[in-house]
Formats: sequence, C-alpha cells, structure tokens
Amino acid sequence: MEFNYLKESLKDYIDRLSEKTPCPGGGSASILSVAIASSLVCMVANYTLGSKLVKEESQNIVKNILKDAAELKETLSPLIEKDSYIYEKIRSVYKSVLKESSYIQQYEERLKESIDLHFEILNNCFIITEWNQLLVIHGNPNLISDVAVSSSLILGGIKATKINILINLKEVRNREYVNNCVKKMEEIILKTQEKAEEIIEKIETKIKGDSDGR
Repeated sequence: MEFNYLKESLKDYIDRLSEKTPCPGGGSASILSVAIASSLVCMVANYTLGSKLVKEESQNIVKNILKDAAELKETLSPLIEKDSYIYEKIRSVYKSVLKESSYIQQYEERLKESIDLHFEILNNCFIITEWNQLLVIHGNPNLISDVAVSSSLILGGIKATKINILINLKEVRNREYVNNCVKKMEEIILKTQEKAEEIIEKIETKIKGDSDGR
C-alpha cells in the first residue's frame, strides 16, 4: 500500500484521518504536530533574520537555529508517512501470528521498529524545545506567541509519543527491554516538559505584562 500524504492536500489528510481506516492514525498525526512545531521555529527564525528589532549577535544565533530546524523539518516530514508503513507491517505480521506462533519474533521486531521511530520523535521534541528556549531570548519579539505555540505543540507531542511507545511496548515480551525503554522515555519527557512549560510560562507572563502596560 502506498501512503502519499505529503503529496496530498491538507484537507485530504484530515479527511483520511477521520475515516474508518487504520492509516493515517495517531502515530502519523502526532509526528505531524511535531513537524509543525519545528516549522514554527523556522518561521520565527525567518522573521528574526534581517529584523531591525534584533541585535546582530542574536541574529547569528538564530541563523544557526534556522539551518538546523530547516534540516529537521525535512527529516520529520517523511516520518509522517513512515509511521503508516511500519504500522501496516505490524498488522500484516500480526495476522500471521494468529495462525502460527513462530511469527512472534518477527512481530516484536516490527513493534521495535515503531518504538525506535517514536523515540526519534521524542528526542527531536527535546531539540526543538532547546531552540524555542533560545528564540524566547534572541527571536523577533513580535513572534513570541508563535514560540509558545510551538512549545505547546511539543507538550502535546511528547504525551502523544509516549502513548505510541507504550502501546507497542505492551506487546513486547522482553521485560528488560521494556523497562529500559520506559526509563529512557520518562527521562526525555521530563526534561522536555520542564523546559517547554517554562517557555510557555515566560511568554504568557510577558504577554500579560505587555497588555497591562498599554
């Protein structure tokens, strides 16, 4: 089966997501939200470069962020489709498991492939959050709300990615592997969540302060 979400319109993707079909599903949708968070980083950076409101030193910092964020955006986008391809492989092998238990090892390998994919997303959530931290200080101040929106998408993204990892771990028999994954997952989520919430709180305080001063 072919998945060409990136060649279709946004409306087509949303319509597909709402239908009684397995793909795209929650995995693909959660990756899309993280890709959008990365795209917002790019937008803020683009509005920062050349802005008279931003010092040259800050622009140099943001220039590097833009380069890395643009590369990440190109990396994340295909994963919106890759999640569906992996899920189709999981479904296919699972049907074989129901008929013959010898397929269990192959089934678990496909599950681990999905787990690895979502750990990649989780790690990138942390990277995006670090960029947003810098944009609060060095970005165009007129786009500070977009930094908060990016951080909010990351908060939702890490929670969604956690679910995507856990639902796959549920079927893996190796308890040591499962426990190690859960530990690593919680560590990444904790440090990302703390940073993202701090960013949002700072921006909310600034926005409220600016409103009170009018």
